[in-house]
Amino acid sequence: MVTETHQHATSCPCASNANSLNYLHVIITGTNIALGYDIRNSVNNVDVALDAALDFTTLRKRPKACDSSRECECSENTTQPYVVALIGGARSEISQRVNTVVGPSSLPQISYSSTSVSLSDKTNY
Repeated sequence: MVTETHQHATSCPCASNANSLNYLHVIITGTNIALGYDIRNSVNNVDVALDAALDFTTLRKRPKACDSSRECECSENTTQPYVVALIGGARSEISQRVNTVVGPSSLPQISYSSTSVSLSDKTNY
């Protein structure tokens, strides 16, 4: 189970929902796969958002668990997705700038309040 949170994340509705889903998933399926989250606050600042975006691109892949009977070499074949999507900033400027960082790694970004017409340009976004 991979879950990374920040101190105040448990008071967030999305964190509560993720925890509920994880509990139900384990009860229903009996598996140890969980929905994780990493909540960052950009404080509506482009530089802070870009710093978090860089972190997410480096967290994009993580090594798979290795068989304990042999050594595991980390390569592209032994990684699995870690961060699968990003909820972007509320301002179009933040969404556009963050896309310059996460776009090349094909990390999808959902920007719930960005309204710039240029964000509809599929060649750039």
